[in-house]
This record gives sequence, structure tokens and C-alpha cells, in this order.
Amino acid sequence: MLILSRDVSNNVKGLTVLGILSMILNALPFFLFGSLKDNYTGILNEHPLALCCCLFPVLAYMCTAFYKAYSSHYPKKTARNELLWMLGITAALLITPYHAQEDFWSGLHVLLGLAAFLNLNRLLFQLFLFHPRARIIYIAGTTLAFLLALSALSISGPSELVYSETICLSLLFANLR
Repeated sequence: MLILSRDVSNNVKGLTVLGILSMILNALPFFLFGSLKDNYTGILNEHPLALCCCLFPVLAYMCTAFYKAYSSHYPKKTARNELLWMLGITAALLITPYHAQEDFWSGLHVLLGLAAFLNLNRLLFQLFLFHPRARIIYIAGTTLAFLLALSALSISGPSELVYSETICLSLLFANLR
């Protein structure tokens, strides 16, 4: 692995392997159950169990990588509380249905998605103050995801995939020292 030097700990090597595996699992739902026209919510509506099997390990990796990097700069209690708050928003987002017809639940789903996005960006901004390489990756990937969403005039599969992959990769780099 070219991004790892010889003196890197086994924990970081394991986190790197899990990061690469997570990036593969991120893309898998689009190729197995949907197309790039769908987003994660569309696939969740059609294949909830399969999507959860792919994305729960990714969520576990992101939580582990975030906690490890964040708690090295902030108190562990703060890192734990921030992580639990983010997981609460994410869980609420996942269980709130989104329908093609606009209704209360669809609006709530969008609102929770926006809350999760804003909170995640706040946390990553705080974390990436200490990690310039991760910050550059995150800014570049987020910009690309934004441009993909703008070109589709919606939160599209490619924009969600690029953004999710960006988070995995930037958290990986935040944990490399």
C-alpha cells in the first residue's frame, strides 16, 4: 500500500483496509440494486435489507475513523457525544420514509437529511482544521458532489456516491500520521 509507510501502526493499517472496503461497499448498491439515476433513498425504498447490509459496515467504519481522529484533538466525551448526536440524526433519517409524492414524511426526510449534512460538515470542518491533506480531499470531493447534484438538479446517485466516498477517503487521511 503506497499511502502507508513502514512505521505505521497495525491499527492504522487495519483502518486503511476497512476504509478501502467501505469505499467498495459504498458503490455496491448502485451496481447491484439500482442505477446511477437512483440515490441511496431510492434504493432504500426498493431494497432496504440489501442496502443496510452494504451501508451499515460503511457507517461503522466512518464512526470508528471519525471517533479516532476527532478524539485525538478534542475530549473523548465530546467526540462520543458528537458521534451519538450524528448517529441519532442518521437513524431518524433512515427510518423516515420518502415518497415520490410530496407529503409530511417526505418533507421531514429532506429536513433530516439537511440537518445531518450540516451537522456532519460542522464536525468535519472542526476535525480537518488539524488535517490539511484530509481537508483538501474533502473540499475537492464535496465540490465535485455539489456540481454533480447541480447538473442533475437533485441529490443524485453520483453526487451521493462521490460525497460518501469523499468522507471515507478524507477520514482515512485524517487518521494517517
